[in-house]
Amino acid sequence: MLILCNVFSYERGRGLINQDYLKLCFEFDAHNSFVLAGLVVCTFLMICVISTFAKLQNVTVKGVAVCQKRRMANQRVQLYDRDTLDPNDLLSEIHTNKDGEFELYGEENELGSIEPFVRIHHNCNTKPGCTRVSDYEVPHNKIGGLYDMTYVTLDIVVHVVTLAMCLVSVMAKMQNVTVKGVAVCNKKRLANVHVELYDRDTLDPNDLLADMHTNSEGEFEVFGQEDEVGSIEPFVRFTHNCMVSKPGCQRIGDYDVPHDKIGDVYDMTYVALDIKVHGEKEKC
Repeated sequence: MLILCNVFSYERGRGLINQDYLKLCFEFDAHNSFVLAGLVVCTFLMICVISTFAKLQNVTVKGVAVCQKRRMANQRVQLYDRDTLDPNDLLSEIHTNKDGEFELYGEENELGSIEPFVRIHHNCNTKPGCTRVSDYEVPHNKIGGLYDMTYVTLDIVVHVVTLAMCLVSVMAKMQNVTVKGVAVCNKKRLANVHVELYDRDTLDPNDLLADMHTNSEGEFEVFGQEDEVGSIEPFVRFTHNCMVSKPGCQRIGDYDVPHDKIGDVYDMTYVALDIKVHGEKEKC
């Protein structure tokens, strides 16, 4: 309509347009401007309403994963907020430690109450190459507090949902790797460096296989294993404060594990953390 009005204005200058047409053009253009302004105001009001009434809600969930009365290490635990129309929101994710223990914290801005639930991916009582996925609801009265699930018996099929995702057993195989070394900074051994062993996934989030902190001598040794159809792609992540830009900051660097070390021990010997690696990040 704006182009048409410009044409009318041009033709009017040449004396070729009727005044009634020109009046109609300006009235239509003014109406469109009014509608657009109304939409902007409505959108702003909606944002204000959501900001006013939405509140930040949180929950902490902890427990111990067990299978046939044995603690289950390295089981994937996720904390979600259920959404009816949109995809569920992932609030937090970890793997159980060597004692089967886990603790997650998550928070979300919602107009109503959040609907948190815990999803555990595990291989308790499954066929080789299969994974069971079980969901556990968080009681509403635990929102804003701590929900202690104590012992989560994974060999019991839960009513909420249990999915079995089986890969072809011939194709899938358990693969592992051990990585060890000594973290150093300016030729000095560095204690309490956070060391994580991951398996890189292209589409899904990377899988945390194991983590630990270097001892007083800067030494570390991590072992991890994963069921994969193809080859695993392990890498080691170091989170440390060697040569940071300012106090309170941490550098995060990833180091790939050579493919020929899968199923074996990869000895990194001395890891010079003062040397920056490709893709390194600093978090302050």
